[in-house]
Amino acid sequence: MRLLQPLRVGPGMAPRAVALSFPHAVATASARELATYAALVSVACALLAAFLQVTLLNRMMRPLRTLATAMSGLAGGNADLSARLEVRGKDELAIIAAGFNGFVAKIQGVLSRVRTSSDSVALASGEIRRGTPTCRPAPSSRPARWRKRRHRWKN
Repeated sequence: MRLLQPLRVGPGMAPRAVALSFPHAVATASARELATYAALVSVACALLAAFLQVTLLNRMMRPLRTLATAMSGLAGGNADLSARLEVRGKDELAIIAAGFNGFVAKIQGVLSRVRTSSDSVALASGEIRRGTPTCRPAPSSRPARWRKRRHRWKN
């Protein structure tokens, strides 16, 4: 690179010129260093942003994956109805988890009542099959019209 600079030595003298000559690499060295530094900082910031994005996305998706697994188990019939989802915070996912827990609790209660009723029916049918007297209603619990008919038949 060559640079010419005019130089005035005195008021009556003719102007002179000073020539400066240096390699182009020397002139642009600081700009190149600055560009390299800016590129490295940009790459580091992009990597940090990508890492934070993946970390936050995984943290947000974990409760959804847990909910999806629980729903799939419930739909497939392999659900543990005593298990509940963890409810933390007051965000939308916590509201969904609380609603799911309430839903599963109601299903568990209904199935418990059905199981109790079916056990009672099984016990009663076994007693009927054996002909045990515990299944026959007491005379006082029979309707009055049945008692009257029975008395008529005895006469």
